[in-house]
Amino acid sequence: MTLSWVFLALSLTWLASTLNALHPPKWGLASIPSFFAGWVVSELPGFNLLAQVVATALLAWGGALHHWPGWLGLAFGVASWVGLAVLELSSVRSWRHIEDALESMGMPPAGKPSVPFLEARIPVTAIPRSVERVRNVDYWGDGIPPHRLDIYRPRPASLAASSASSSPGTPAGSGPGGAPVLLYIHGGGWVIGDKREQGRPMMHHLARSGWVCVTANYRLSPRATWPDLGIDCKRALSWVKENIASYGGDPSRIIVSGGSAGGHLAAWVALTAGDPEFQPGFEAVDTTVAGCLPFYGVYDFTNDGGAFDRRFTAFLERAVFKSKLADNRAAFEGASPYWRAHPGAPPFLAIAGRNDTLVPVAEPRRFVEKLRATSTNPVGYVELPFTQHAFEIFPTVRCSYAIRTVNRFLQFVESSNVAAHD
Repeated sequence: MTLSWVFLALSLTWLASTLNALHPPKWGLASIPSFFAGWVVSELPGFNLLAQVVATALLAWGGALHHWPGWLGLAFGVASWVGLAVLELSSVRSWRHIEDALESMGMPPAGKPSVPFLEARIPVTAIPRSVERVRNVDYWGDGIPPHRLDIYRPRPASLAASSASSSPGTPAGSGPGGAPVLLYIHGGGWVIGDKREQGRPMMHHLARSGWVCVTANYRLSPRATWPDLGIDCKRALSWVKENIASYGGDPSRIIVSGGSAGGHLAAWVALTAGDPEFQPGFEAVDTTVAGCLPFYGVYDFTNDGGAFDRRFTAFLERAVFKSKLADNRAAFEGASPYWRAHPGAPPFLAIAGRNDTLVPVAEPRRFVEKLRATSTNPVGYVELPFTQHAFEIFPTVRCSYAIRTVNRFLQFVESSNVAAHD
């Protein structure tokens, strides 16, 4: 009888976690625990389904179905399995939403991307053998530990083999001036995080495809105060502009990207190119980028759109700005990509999850609407159903589809620039 009750309690837990992944609460204090409870479930539903089925079989073999609580537990378990199957199906079909967004920008149809089965189903982020990493390059030259970046690039033998087998349909590779470059900025709410922790599936994939990828650390709050964080990111970009050619990259073909707080910083960097206020000591450096690809970013620190509650503004005031919004609104606006939108903004492709409990989808929707009304360049938006914050941390099916948009995005940007100058 005891085992039956244990199975019932376990299956109720399974069902609750699945329901939270399917339809998480997006209000108040529940949003943060909802994210942590639903993140792994929503992004790895197949693993959760397999684990639940195996656990059910073992408990049934041990006698959990000999009494009525066990059968009730089985019913709850089956309901959880159905929900997990819905999540897995949504992940597999996510390429359709990405494709629709790309086509809406004017990109030609490409169909379903080819993703190796193991790549999309084994959540391991080890560096591929064909990729080498250059670690802890000092991009400021001041010896401060946060001013370090890592470079991921194809090993010479792998690059030669890739070039020899390339065809018109292969991902973007080296051009006349070198390989395309991705500058990735990590997230962590502006207070935590490290260049080694995020964006790795995307950088590994792109480096295998011939890109040079850079991921940079920056000073974190509350020790650092805005705009220190943004200046560091722009300084990293200036280093890339001036030095990446020696690593095989093309400084004229840089896409800046990042997730969460990194998505905010990536968008802000892309929209403040050449602003001397945020380039102290390197005012003359060209900090333009070819495009921006922010993931689930925060775009308006003033919260005029009402996407966040008062706790978010209080956090920014206390940790990031060390001043009140009411007393220093100009600084909050200056740090907000929403208020930085301008006609000369580079091409953007923003990606968000509809089930994001940390950055509500109202935030990227409003930003994209503003940018589309302002910029003369293409602005795309991908909103993925049943998708949580930080969804591309794991190399899942959905992540694999999302990161494969970067090649097409760059090709589209470059082809649009060529057409504009013809």
